[in-house]
Amino acid sequence: MKKSSLSIYIGIIIFLFAFINVIYPSFPSSLSFDIHLLHNINMHRIPHFDNFWKFITNISFIISLIIPLWILIYGIRNKVTQIKWKGIFLCITWVLGTIVNVIIKFSVDRERPFYEYPKLVEKLSTGGSPSFPSGHTAEAVSVAIAILLVYSHRKLSSTVVIIWALMVAYSRMCLGVHFPSDVLAGIGIGIFSAGLSLYITERIAKQRI
Repeated sequence: MKKSSLSIYIGIIIFLFAFINVIYPSFPSSLSFDIHLLHNINMHRIPHFDNFWKFITNISFIISLIIPLWILIYGIRNKVTQIKWKGIFLCITWVLGTIVNVIIKFSVDRERPFYEYPKLVEKLSTGGSPSFPSGHTAEAVSVAIAILLVYSHRKLSSTVVIIWALMVAYSRMCLGVHFPSDVLAGIGIGIFSAGLSLYITERIAKQRI
């Protein structure tokens, strides 16, 4: 199976599992488990690291946007076609992940955990839009998976971006602004977006050859 198809299927499965947890609270991994897990992550955190996790959350948008743009600009300026197409692929991934996330976020319109369970969750970061799915997570994971798909031969770079994306995902729960299912859905969207973007980019590249 091609990398693009595998990523699309995995992303959909992860997202659907998270979505089922939201619409069917009686599902084995129920909403009660969702808030229980969030409560443990949020309230049992190490306070000395709060500023670190805030930093990870605050710079996630900038990093997830700069990486694709930097690779694209580098490829264009140095006239390296292969790098340019990788940059295009990463940019499409970021845009696609953002669009899918926003559409689902305002369609589901889920309340943030610190509003729904103010006595169980301490809010330590910003979170004004609906909760499901996590936009920070979707952006970070989409870029990380995209890099993994096209730079898998660079083990260190791939490992670093995956760890960074997982840190962003964890920070959203640690700071009390997302349910675990929100984060899981964001991961699903990120993987799906990278796979679909790779498929689109490959089709465009073949038509231009």
